[in-house]
Amino acid sequence: MTAQNNEPLDRPGLIREKVRLLSGRDFWRTKASTILSIPSLKLTDGPNGARGDLTSGATAACFPVGVALGASFDVDLLREIGTALGREATSKACQVLLGPTINLQRTPIGGRNFECYSEDPWLTGCLAVGFVQGVQSQGVAACPKHFVANDTEFERHKVSSNVDANTLRTLYLRPFEMAVKEGGAWMIMSSYNRINGTHSNSNALLLRDILKGEWGFDGVVVSDWGGSLSGEGDYLGGLDLEMPGPGRSFNDTLADAILAGQLPEQPLDEAIERLSRLAQRTALSRQGEVKEQSIDRPEDRALAKRAAIAGTVMLKNEGLLPLCADRLKTIAVIGPNAAHGEIMGGGSSFVNAHYAVHPLPALKTRLHGKAEVSHAAGCNIHRYMPDFRVGSVQTPDGTRDGFLLEFFSRPNCEGGPVRQSVQKLARWMDLGLLANANDPTRAGSVRLSGTFTPAETGLHTFGVHSAGLCDIWLNGERIIDNRTGWSRGEGFFGFGSREQIATSHLEAGQPVELELRFDPKAGSLLKGFRFGVLPPQTDDMLGEAIALAKACETVVLVLGANPDWETEGHDRTSMQLPGEQDRLAAEIIAANPSTVIVLNIGAPVLMPWLDQAQAVIVPWFGGQEMGNAIADVLLGDAEPGGRLPFSWPAQLNDSPGYRHYNTSSLEMDYSEGLLMGYAGHHAHGPKPLFGFGHGLGYASLVIDSVDGVKTDFEGRSVVPVHVRNQSDKPGNACVQIYADWRETNADFGSIRLCGFARVQVEPRSVFNVSVPLDPRWAMSWCEADATWSSDAEKPKLVALLDGAAALAADTNTAAR
Repeated sequence: MTAQNNEPLDRPGLIREKVRLLSGRDFWRTKASTILSIPSLKLTDGPNGARGDLTSGATAACFPVGVALGASFDVDLLREIGTALGREATSKACQVLLGPTINLQRTPIGGRNFECYSEDPWLTGCLAVGFVQGVQSQGVAACPKHFVANDTEFERHKVSSNVDANTLRTLYLRPFEMAVKEGGAWMIMSSYNRINGTHSNSNALLLRDILKGEWGFDGVVVSDWGGSLSGEGDYLGGLDLEMPGPGRSFNDTLADAILAGQLPEQPLDEAIERLSRLAQRTALSRQGEVKEQSIDRPEDRALAKRAAIAGTVMLKNEGLLPLCADRLKTIAVIGPNAAHGEIMGGGSSFVNAHYAVHPLPALKTRLHGKAEVSHAAGCNIHRYMPDFRVGSVQTPDGTRDGFLLEFFSRPNCEGGPVRQSVQKLARWMDLGLLANANDPTRAGSVRLSGTFTPAETGLHTFGVHSAGLCDIWLNGERIIDNRTGWSRGEGFFGFGSREQIATSHLEAGQPVELELRFDPKAGSLLKGFRFGVLPPQTDDMLGEAIALAKACETVVLVLGANPDWETEGHDRTSMQLPGEQDRLAAEIIAANPSTVIVLNIGAPVLMPWLDQAQAVIVPWFGGQEMGNAIADVLLGDAEPGGRLPFSWPAQLNDSPGYRHYNTSSLEMDYSEGLLMGYAGHHAHGPKPLFGFGHGLGYASLVIDSVDGVKTDFEGRSVVPVHVRNQSDKPGNACVQIYADWRETNADFGSIRLCGFARVQVEPRSVFNVSVPLDPRWAMSWCEADATWSSDAEKPKLVALLDGAAALAADTNTAAR
């Protein structure tokens, strides 16, 4: 008897039916059971956009990446974005959004730092609470990830994050605890790595004792995709759901062991109860198997722009900003990220965005009729051949922009396609076994085709790398063979090939037919390809940029990285900007000192030219409205709202966490303990290039005074702070309260953020704000008693405005 015919099941059948539900149906969906009244749920990445299954061709709103949102220090903004992403997930027929990413930025080179909010656990946790509450207000489950200490991409499936209990509790577990207890998260994703030697999925101390026991988490623990390695270990450890399907760990072997009495039945019943509860909680967002929609809402556009401005950090300004649009006559917009900036990082957070506004077009639009805007790239930074520019490719029938992507049930693209879609970029990825025609979400082979119209005459360089076997055809002639010539490279998380390259002379405006044919590679779990083109390049890109800089009044120099350099799957190898960008910066500043540096990045970089630069702003990977946000900030229509959510070291070895970053073995010891990030800089130095919380605005704000700790009407401990605006324009700032343990608790030995608040102050006025404190601001973890305890002597409290100008507060709590 089976669940499909809705007949009652005997005990063996019921156990097998329950075990069947513990793994996914496919890449994005869970299994359904009519007997158990549990429907199939659909999940989607990710933190900065609800992208859907990536095969429908549907587009999505793309908000700024996590580090940009972290720089906002704005919980209400995160709640708004979470609400918008909950709506977006529903438009993709999804009931679970896989985010936020709330690991900490332990070192400057973590591959997924751009996805994370901060190096600080309290800031990360507060923002996570807002995000989770927003998503779940729409009947969609948020899924904070990756639990826990998943702070490096180095050998992420094998590496062990070795963390002492005090540090684990105080830093790395804290954001997840807040997301569960205060945010009420309905799902948690485990991590790939081991923690103190035990894989996350099998770590009963973390999953059963702490998460589900101490914190009372009643939701579902889902594996990271492909991360479940041990059926018995994960089952006993506390994993509830293995993704994707079909299950490799939770399968008939597990059911046999339960039926034979070798494993207890109780974890199975608990997991089913949790899955049932998740289905009930997401009932309002469930629409059945409906088509994914592309809904480009005006309110999402406005929110994306507001968020991009709120997260933009002005590191330095010696009076150059804001630029006066009415006085500008000529402006050069230079740099590899000027004409086509990067709005997101790489990996699972990738979104097929509705659109993207880039810096050069945004400035041209804003200065139309006022100033002449010219452009030069100056250098290239691609790691692989760049994506085809949107609008340069049409489907073979000429009816739509983009590539036609077709899936076949048979090898070599034989027979008719079982499914097809249109997508902007020549990228595709799938995880799991490619199936047959009965499952149109998968295929035995894939074909990508389109008509490419070059914008320039000259030598075009095509490149492809793939997790699988493929070849490229141009006008019916094969120009790349990545089948017989396949060799392993770094792409696709180590499953992909090296990039294969071919060149062809093309004429501007003369269309050519392109086709990519793909077959899976035997034994590889991951399937995918990426195909790009580099148009003709001038012989002296740097010289052209220098000449343009000299000819214009002002230069906006847009430097940065891209998803090839900052991505899931590997850490950066250094803090240096890719390519010849440091040389470009030095040469342009020397040619025209009136140069604004715009850093389109997701993590800190070296800046050997900083002393010569008059102004530096960091819009990060700022989402679909990034270009408009940059234009508004540069021209003074908006004040940059961001403050650094991490310490920016002058060099990599200055980072407290990096000093213990070890790639010589699979043991990553967190030997810096609590002295990670700004705490380590304050305890032992050296002083960072820019400190945590730093950020400038266009108004002059100072802290007038700080009162002692009080209890507000909600019973919270707060510190009243009085902020004065000394200028004739409104201004915003971030008040930050730190607990200074350096004289009271040698185990902590440094400072810790315990409160923050955004303030907007009118010209020549004082704004009074009561900053709520972390309830544990005067507590430390006692491992012997397994509890948080208040120290006999409280730490000092210090108030800072935008990371500077400290004033102390009385720590004796008084009623308000």
